[in-house]
Amino acid sequence: MATVEKLSIALTPKMVREVRMAVERGEYASSSEVIHETLRDWRRKRAFQDKEIEELRRL
Repeated sequence: MATVEKLSIALTPKMVREVRMAVERGEYASSSEVIHETLRDWRRKRAFQDKEIEELRRL
């Protein structure tokens, strides 16, 4: 398993409720899993945006 570093983050009360509700509904096993998926989605979005920018520059 990869080395894990604990990180403390601040979320709005609404965000905290959303994370906890997702775990309570069984969509995720833990709050960490919610954050992991969010970061994966963020990385995909950035990669897509980078490709779009490169395409615009090429044109």
